[in-house]
Amino acid sequence: MGTSGCQQREVLYDMHFADGSTGRSMHNRYLVLYMRATREEITAYERAYPRRTLWYFNRAGFSGLPGSADYEGGTSPGDEATDFGQAAGLASSAPDMLNRAIGGAFGFATDIGG
Repeated sequence: MGTSGCQQREVLYDMHFADGSTGRSMHNRYLVLYMRATREEITAYERAYPRRTLWYFNRAGFSGLPGSADYEGGTSPGDEATDFGQAAGLASSAPDMLNRAIGGAFGFATDIGG
């Protein structure tokens, strides 16, 4: 469970969706739909409670067109390794952050709370 109270699910290639899409064709599209639905609910909440502003981030996204960056508050790189390796360690964070910014995802954050 994330802080939003919901959990993102993985799309497997052999899945079949109500609109006839397969997991293979829905793999990246699902992330965009998920983030768009989340953004629509947050926007509706903020309209109902104009003195409150919400900010959230997600751990998965799609940087293609249309991308999920249009709907998200920010992104998290996920679980980095506890070393300084360039593949998944601390050294991978700066290039990851810059690549996401080029793709339109400007709110880069870690998922470590304290």
